[in-house]
Amino acid sequence: MKHTDIAARRYVPRSWRSRAEGMASYRRGGLLVLILGVCAAAAATEPLLSPTLLRCVFMENANVTCYWEPAEDTDPGTLYTLQVNETKGLNGSVFSQEQCQTEQNHCATPLLTVSAFYCVSVTAHSPRGNASSARHCLHGTHAVKLYPPVFSSLSGVQGRPRCLNLRWSQPPFFSLSSSEVSAGHLHFQLQYSTAQRPSPQIVDVDLRDKETELCLFSPFTVYNISIRYRYTHTHDYWSDWSSSLQARTEEAAPSAAPQLWRQVEPAAARGWRRVTLLWKPLPPSVANGKVLGYNMSCWVEDDLTEMDLGEYGVLRPSDTSCRLSVPPQRCSCNLSAFNSAGTSPPAAITIPSHEDTGNLNLLTNSHCPGTACTVLPPPVAVSVTPLDDHRLEVGWTAPSGQSASGFIVEWVAVSETGRHSPYWQRLNGTTVGTVITEGVKPEVCYAVSVRALYGSTAGAELSKQVYSREGAPSAGPSLQVKELRSSSVVLQWDPIPIHQRHGFIQNYTVYWKGPNGHIKRLLVRGEQRQCTLTGLSGEYSISVMANTSAGGTAGQAITVAVGRGSLSIPTILCCAVLPLLTVLMVLACLGHRERVRQHLCPQVPDPGKSSLSVWIPSIHWGDVEGSHSQPTLRSPYFVSEVMPQGKVDWQRPLVVVPMLQCGYKGYDSAEMTNHHTAHTLPAYCKATDQDITNYSYWISTKKDRLCSSYTSFCVTDSALPSPRASSVGGDDVLLSQGDLSTFPLLLQFLRQHSDPPPPSTPPPAPDTPHSSACV
Repeated sequence: MKHTDIAARRYVPRSWRSRAEGMASYRRGGLLVLILGVCAAAAATEPLLSPTLLRCVFMENANVTCYWEPAEDTDPGTLYTLQVNETKGLNGSVFSQEQCQTEQNHCATPLLTVSAFYCVSVTAHSPRGNASSARHCLHGTHAVKLYPPVFSSLSGVQGRPRCLNLRWSQPPFFSLSSSEVSAGHLHFQLQYSTAQRPSPQIVDVDLRDKETELCLFSPFTVYNISIRYRYTHTHDYWSDWSSSLQARTEEAAPSAAPQLWRQVEPAAARGWRRVTLLWKPLPPSVANGKVLGYNMSCWVEDDLTEMDLGEYGVLRPSDTSCRLSVPPQRCSCNLSAFNSAGTSPPAAITIPSHEDTGNLNLLTNSHCPGTACTVLPPPVAVSVTPLDDHRLEVGWTAPSGQSASGFIVEWVAVSETGRHSPYWQRLNGTTVGTVITEGVKPEVCYAVSVRALYGSTAGAELSKQVYSREGAPSAGPSLQVKELRSSSVVLQWDPIPIHQRHGFIQNYTVYWKGPNGHIKRLLVRGEQRQCTLTGLSGEYSISVMANTSAGGTAGQAITVAVGRGSLSIPTILCCAVLPLLTVLMVLACLGHRERVRQHLCPQVPDPGKSSLSVWIPSIHWGDVEGSHSQPTLRSPYFVSEVMPQGKVDWQRPLVVVPMLQCGYKGYDSAEMTNHHTAHTLPAYCKATDQDITNYSYWISTKKDRLCSSYTSFCVTDSALPSPRASSVGGDDVLLSQGDLSTFPLLLQFLRQHSDPPPPSTPPPAPDTPHSSACV
């Protein structure tokens, strides 16, 4: 019974439960409405907060404008009333009043003068009521905003390059008198800008005088200037800026020396060097005018001998370099710029002597030659970091133990075809870094160096190479076979030209594809230029790729057949060079064949072609049967030693002279016999008409005319009839040619039967013969 009663008490019908929930919701809604009503009633009874008056601006003979800040609980559509009362003294009785209404946060009322006391307030109007701000009383001049001045003229001052003449005047209806202005009741400001500094600069100036010289400018600079002022007691309200005027200051002498640097070329004969002096144009801020040129002077430091620079003594204003020839000694040069107002301080540079030219370069570990040269230390360390494609950040550590007066930063594009013009900067001794931008391009290698300056002397340089951004090479290596073996091949390649690398070569990749179509590769360090592939057999396609940090580019592939005969490069060279040398030797021998023939087969001198002077006796011919008989030395009938009875002719000298003449037969006019005197030596002549071969010689016929009288003798193929020949006291004899081989025998016969010449008979001179032509 007990558990049943409990269950009965817990059971509630569903309809009752829904009705109870609805009644609870109704009670809660009524409570919420009651709370909101109470809050609305409380808000309706809360007073309106007052606006806050911020400031008032008084304009002479115009109006007064006041600004306020509405309260936080301001109702929409709140109306504001500005009340401006002119009083008799501060917080005095009201003399006159003006007001204006608006829904905005500012309002303006008419105003005749600022030279009075005023009290100002603002009132807010809303359904909840009205609320007024606190009254603010002041003199009108303490909140006045003056009209801008009239800026009438601006001009430079002759002889004063830092001054400008300024003139201004008061606007109409100005609140202050001229005496008050002169007494200093106005505070002035000047605003100026230049083309180099377009941002306006504002400075306080004293313009109590209506015409004033202001000397706070830079020489030879164009300025845009405007002015303004405010009442001394007003700390908040400046007048508007006047209209702007433009003027340029006068020139002054350059205030700084040009930046000067040099490049020394290797010494030529006797130690003279070519030196290129480089300088940068003066910036306008220190040029102080239009640069008309540069003055340069150089001298030898040992004896202070000034060098004659010729046309380089005065340089054009557009020049930024000149090339000089300097002696081996240590030299110094000065460079100064000049304009119409004067000359700049000189820039000095020292050119080391011939022994000191090779200053230490830590990049190549080269040292100054000789023991007398002095090497000043370079910076301790140099770092170059790319910032972007066109900027490189260079940093260095100053030399330890040395006080550097400055630093020279140089950078130049690295090239294999020729040296480019360097870019450079000169920085002061406290600088340890700079950002270089001039001429910097991506994928171009630059050599950046830093030198420390010690006065006018430069120390050793410290260099690094860098790219602002690396790229893949534009060409691959050119591959060649160095040696081909039975199962391997030695490959070599040339380095890629630096203008095609576009980055630092980190490594090479060698690819080869064999007969089975499989591709293999081998990685080679960047400083290597060759490799060996082993275990090869068959035909292979091989290529090499050069890799930078940005990518790689492969060169043209070559085809190599391995195992089809081992031909090394030396063997190929021998097979190609030896035949070539043989051909050259044969051509050389053909070009000198006469000399070779004389060495191999010496030529026996031909007596018939020589000039010979011998002493011969008189020789008589025997009877000749017929005019066409063939004479021979072996025939006793033809040649005999028959002499004329009772007398013997003197031996005569014989001189052989080649002549081109025709043959003829002559007879002695005294004897007319078949026995004639003959003196014969052959000398070959060219063929003439009728195929006649001529031989000729000269003999003396009388011993008293040994040097002047000669008779010609000719041998022909046949006796030709001829008219009577006039002789110079001798006989002309025609001899049938017959066998030409008999002439050497005749010469031998003549020599065997000749006697020594008489002591008093000199040989005839060969250069004065008298020729008798054969007809």
